Amino acid sequence: MWWNGTAVNFMSGAVKTIAQSNEAERRDISQPDEREIGRVISCVGGFATVATMTSQGETDTSEIWTIGRLISIAAGDSRIVGLVYKLNSIGSSWEEKKSNIVQAEIELVGEIRDTASGGPVFSKGIINYPPLGPVTHNIRSRDLMAIHLPYTKRSMVIGTLSQDDKIPATVDIDSMLSRHFAIVGTTGTGKSSALALLMRKALEAR
Repeated sequence: MWWNGTAVNFMSGAVKTIAQSNEAERRDISQPDEREIGRVISCVGGFATVATMTSQGETDTSEIWTIGRLISIAAGDSRIVGLVYKLNSIGSSWEEKKSNIVQAEIELVGEIRDTASGGPVFSKGIINYPPLGPVTHNIRSRDLMAIHLPYTKRSMVIGTLSQDDKIPATVDIDSMLSRHFAIVGTTGTGKSSALALLMRKALEAR
């Protein structure tokens, strides 16, 4: 189900808060970067196109490319966060036993920078837009935490992220109740249960 532009697994029972790890996710530069998933081939305003290629015979790209998934784009000292909103194969058909070129349309939603202490900080809006050619990555767990965990006294855990179920999905109660919001989902996905959970959390916070 979608909440505030993010796919969330709502939980009806008690949810335990998962502490953010202080250890940065670091990779061995002597090894290939398995998070690399493509290259930027077009950028128009707040949108970009990423090209990637599936391995020969690979048909399941759901671990990387699904609508609503967040990725990151290397941009100097920052990492641009992109939201996948469209996918298409280059070619008239999908080749089962050959490599396939895939294009993903991305909305650029913000940037992440590392502080002097090494912790990531997310900010909405783009300062440094990507040129043509930079590498795109599977976004790191600690970057997802920086985006989705509002560190306020009145934030409440309502479930886990669909992209990484080890990360809690939280809402700022005051921010939620101070404006209009919508819970969107098809029949049977739990909209009523999600609303009941949110109202219960709001009453607990107040």
